[in-house]
Amino acid sequence: MNRFVVEEVLPVSGLEYRVIDMDFSRTLEEMVGGAMKKSLRALALLYRLVAQLRGFRPDLVYLTFGPTGGALLRDLIIVWICRLFGKRVCLHLHGTGLAKRNSRYYRWAYRSLLGEGWLILLAESLYPDVAAFIPRERCLVLPNAVSGPEATQGRVCTGRVKRILYLANYQ
Repeated sequence: MNRFVVEEVLPVSGLEYRVIDMDFSRTLEEMVGGAMKKSLRALALLYRLVAQLRGFRPDLVYLTFGPTGGALLRDLIIVWICRLFGKRVCLHLHGTGLAKRNSRYYRWAYRSLLGEGWLILLAESLYPDVAAFIPRERCLVLPNAVSGPEATQGRVCTGRVKRILYLANYQ
């Protein structure tokens, strides 16, 4: 899906955009372990993020976030940096189970992450899972079905958002 957005949708959207690939696990072994490599890649990502926030100056930062573990901490840091630069953040949640994580850490992390900005959900039925952390009016439902590049041909963004920094795993 991210590859489709980067290669088909964004180029015809009328928006200026930059993409930062968040591919932290390139092999199965790295998915299970590889903490040192992931940590170094995360530091490099933060450097690229700050460079884009200072140079490209996006109006909006889009991030598909990881709802658990080290990915959640990494994405919290990314969101905090974006907010320090005064950028609006739109988060895209793939997955469920936020409401079931009852530890203080997770409740604090989700409130901090979702306390400002917007959240994209893949279905309306997923809202109850995040209701404790974000009001409904700041959630957008975007079904995980894209009709193809012809659906975006000729569309130009006419709102305040003209530049998007897109952070996602698209490789």
